[in-house]
Amino acid sequence: MATNAMHRAVEFRWIVVCVGSLLFSSITVGQDKKPVTIAGWGTVTDLAGDCTVKEQDGKLAVTVPGGVHDLNASAGGMKAPRVLKEIEGDFTVEVKVTGEFKPGEIEGSFRVRPFNGAGLLVWQDAGNYVRLERNVYWVKEHSEYVCYPPLLQRFKEGEEEEDICPAPTLYDNFFRARSTWLRLERRKDELTASYSRDGKEWTVAKTIAVELSKKLRAGIAVINTSAQPFTVEFENLNLSSASVDAKRDGHGAGPTGNAAPVPPKR
Repeated sequence: MATNAMHRAVEFRWIVVCVGSLLFSSITVGQDKKPVTIAGWGTVTDLAGDCTVKEQDGKLAVTVPGGVHDLNASAGGMKAPRVLKEIEGDFTVEVKVTGEFKPGEIEGSFRVRPFNGAGLLVWQDAGNYVRLERNVYWVKEHSEYVCYPPLLQRFKEGEEEEDICPAPTLYDNFFRARSTWLRLERRKDELTASYSRDGKEWTVAKTIAVELSKKLRAGIAVINTSAQPFTVEFENLNLSSASVDAKRDGHGAGPTGNAAPVPPKR
């Protein structure tokens, strides 16, 4: 009996050592994983390691699983996937965003609302960056989809700076089609955010002051804090540090319609 018990104890310790070794190997492999760079788009950052980023025929498709993949440290963390390129000095970056923005009614965590966002990201570091996104989130109190027209956020030393983002409105009143074009232009210490519904006529959303370094990274990011997966497609990414003759045709104030009751921030 004693011998059998000893054998079982030895076998148990062997199993624990083997399982531990496998777990350690998995962690090591994940930590040693080299960054992936996609030609024309930039270097992929996927801190959660569970997102899919695929390029085909000049288009970039990003799928983010259900859960919390955010770019706001105080709300949902910093695990949103992004694809960024280095840029220096004054620049213009624009992209076309297409997808079904329907996060559903179930959030990925009690700390956030069900939210989908996709668009441009200007990145200095994890505490200093600017987001411009097509977006939508579910407001349980009103049983409706609401959006920022569009979402514009500036973070400084990890804190979101207030009075930057436009007041929320009903999603269907603002984002009427599956595609939206977004643009960010840096000129010295100012950043101008614009959007378009056809890639031709642009509307300036806002110009904000920024305190960012000369050397930055810019590109795209996808946010999902709903319980269901979110897929979005990007195309026509244009990132240029040369002076741009930005011809503006039509500066309409955006669509009209009944504004949504202003909900609590997501």
